Amino acid sequence: MSFQVFGLPVSRGVAIGRAVLVASSRVDVAHYFIEEERVESEVMRLRAARDAVASELTTLQRDLPAEAPAELSALLDVHLMLLHDDTLTDATKQWIHERHYNAEWALSAQLEVLARQFDEMEDEYLRERKADLEQVVERLLRAMARGPAS
Repeated sequence: MSFQVFGLPVSRGVAIGRAVLVASSRVDVAHYFIEEERVESEVMRLRAARDAVASELTTLQRDLPAEAPAELSALLDVHLMLLHDDTLTDATKQWIHERHYNAEWALSAQLEVLARQFDEMEDEYLRERKADLEQVVERLLRAMARGPAS
């Protein structure tokens, strides 16, 4: 991919400025209500996705090369902790049970709630963990889109 930028160059081939994300890798999420009798199957879909993502992250961590920086393993630990955090999983199940949202919609709704909480944190390091949470949720959404492992 190539593109042209016009302006006053400081030096040929060097650009200085603020990077802006033009396209996101976010997963499109369908929003629909489910029937009462589908509530438990939606919760099971969520649980299956969580288990699949936990397995992926554990495998990634296990297969890290010995020379990989320790920060990579620590990052995967953070993602696993976020994945299993009750604030994410229990509240998402609550959206499904109480509002009859499909699992993806419930997960996205809970992400919005948690993202606002991260944005309001005073500690910059903790605010930056919002990106980790978004990555974990994106993994969950992709796992649900793939469906159950065959």
